[in-house]
Amino acid sequence: LERKAGETTDRALDVLDTAGDQPYFLWVHYFDPHWAYEPPEPFASRYRDDLYRGEVAYVDSEIGRLLSELKERGLLENTLVAVVADHGESLGEHGEATHGLFIYRSTIQVPLILHMPGVVEKGTVRTDPVSVVDLVPTVLDLMEVTPIALPVEAAGRSVAGAAKPRPLYSESELSMRAYGWAPLYSLQDDSIRFIAAPEPELYDMAADRGEQVNLAPSRPEQLRDWQRRLAVLADRFPPPPEIGTVGLEEEDRSLLMSLGYVSGSGGPKVTDGDPADPKDQVALHNDLTRAGALLGSGDLREAGAVAGSVLALDPDNPGALALSGVLAAAEGDPDRVADDLLRAAELAPGNWEIRRNLANALHAAGDIAGAAREYRAALELQPNVPSVWFGLGNVLFAGGDLGRAEEAYRRALALDREQPAVRAALGVTLGKRGDLEEGRRMLAEALELEPAMADAWNQLGILEEKSGNLEGAKAAYLRVLALEPAHADGLFNAAKVSLRLGDRDGARAWLDKLRLTAPDYPLAPVLEERLRSP
Repeated sequence: LERKAGETTDRALDVLDTAGDQPYFLWVHYFDPHWAYEPPEPFASRYRDDLYRGEVAYVDSEIGRLLSELKERGLLENTLVAVVADHGESLGEHGEATHGLFIYRSTIQVPLILHMPGVVEKGTVRTDPVSVVDLVPTVLDLMEVTPIALPVEAAGRSVAGAAKPRPLYSESELSMRAYGWAPLYSLQDDSIRFIAAPEPELYDMAADRGEQVNLAPSRPEQLRDWQRRLAVLADRFPPPPEIGTVGLEEEDRSLLMSLGYVSGSGGPKVTDGDPADPKDQVALHNDLTRAGALLGSGDLREAGAVAGSVLALDPDNPGALALSGVLAAAEGDPDRVADDLLRAAELAPGNWEIRRNLANALHAAGDIAGAAREYRAALELQPNVPSVWFGLGNVLFAGGDLGRAEEAYRRALALDREQPAVRAALGVTLGKRGDLEEGRRMLAEALELEPAMADAWNQLGILEEKSGNLEGAKAAYLRVLALEPAHADGLFNAAKVSLRLGDRDGARAWLDKLRLTAPDYPLAPVLEERLRSP
């Protein structure tokens, strides 16, 4: 998931090399200050007692390197530089270890710095609240570019000059989408923050920056006023935009979708029943975060123990059920996989990841139709995930629907071009559909990206053989066996192509190895019979 900041800067500078003298827009995304906190040296030693600060310092140094390079190239004085973050980290405040669950100041107050000599006055500081949604119209205003007409609530507003104060909106629906708890919605101005939750919250931001004293119980009239203001704002939210209606080419739209930048929100939503307040469940959230990390590190036993402890306290928690199902799949327990993931999908029908995991489990169990249904359900919810398109392509291929499998693989590649496994699968599909030349090209590209895929070499050999290139096929099969000496298909194909090339001794040697490795290989007797023939 994470590319180190140094590599990101290197890539950004490579892109700048292609800009020439033309106007340019460059997006540089530094991801490092996310858990796990693992800054490189010397920052790891310098900040050994606060590795999060170490990652921030490392990114700061890389931003400095990027700006220095811009200055050396004579670009900095004529470039508007905007530095902004998408969120902060709780680091234990309000009980939250990282971010995502709560919308307190520790995670939603972020840096926003603008720099351009002669356009942004040096030393200007804005103390009134502004929002990240204001960044685009502000940048366009400073650059004197006419913005695309969008509803005010969706587009934000320029804060380059004086701006009339207005309350700022924040939300977090992680608690609802992942755990079935209540979502959180917030409004704030320069003095008060209101958080809509089962137990509503009201904070005096001037006197209580840490949001420790909830004033809502003692200020009922003020609370009702903020609740009304939130309801009025929610009514003005525009409907989610239809993907594909903003004049983007398909490839550009797919790239934006892969980054998560083509989406919409209809504003605060009402949940059924009496959902739990996230404030009362934060320890379970932290436990599930830890369980996910344990799963990622391969500690299945401890991850299962943590997930089990969460389910004992919250048996209808879809996140815990989904994690339990994934663990069951890793442990080879298909009954628990189906039970846990199906229940999780019922409880969280809007969670695409649960649907994807359920599809993976159904595919592994041989339920091709069920897996295809769940992959499609996941894509209805989140159409920008290449792994889901890849999974759908695999089950369509297994079901013999080669045309739609090809389409699914191509959608996956449109979202992420550097996927050797998808390229290999597409190459096999094209070969089976009769396009040997394009199939061979796709497989060759896949193997250039990842030369260690033995099955892909085997499939390339098959297509080379079908194309009449027997020597090329033999070379591909030998690559298979160099990677996996006991690869049964590779041994059989090496024997077969050796026989076709007239090397009966070589064919016999490969067939003997196949008999030792896979004595029940179904096609071995056919080749044995051919070797007996004169």
